[in-house]
Amino acid sequence: MSIVTDEIFAKTLCKGYDALDERTKADLKDMGIPIEPLSAVDAGFYNLPDVCFFCGKRFAGFPAILWEGHHPDHGKGGLQLWLHVECAKALCLRLMRDWNELKTGKATADRLFRQARSDHKAEQNEF
Repeated sequence: MSIVTDEIFAKTLCKGYDALDERTKADLKDMGIPIEPLSAVDAGFYNLPDVCFFCGKRFAGFPAILWEGHHPDHGKGGLQLWLHVECAKALCLRLMRDWNELKTGKATADRLFRQARSDHKAEQNEF
């Protein structure tokens, strides 16, 4: 899981670029290897969708939560799930409810879920 902010999204992946000496940069350029750092988007690290995985509403900006998982058919790496911050918590509450149902039964899971949702709403009202 990662928390992605505007600043993090804008940073480059080529963290070591500034440490390269001029000769190494020249050699890389002669070999046709790009020497300018790429943005995280250009490098294929972030695959920002138009909408949140959980609620389906558009992203209006950052911060956002990124979960990356295994996806064998994805050419650039893992499967990325992008969520609004509050949607990430709502999804976690529901995942815990499902886990609780398997471990403790439906009635207990439902009770714990209602309590967690109530606590979550109370937290939102505190800010």
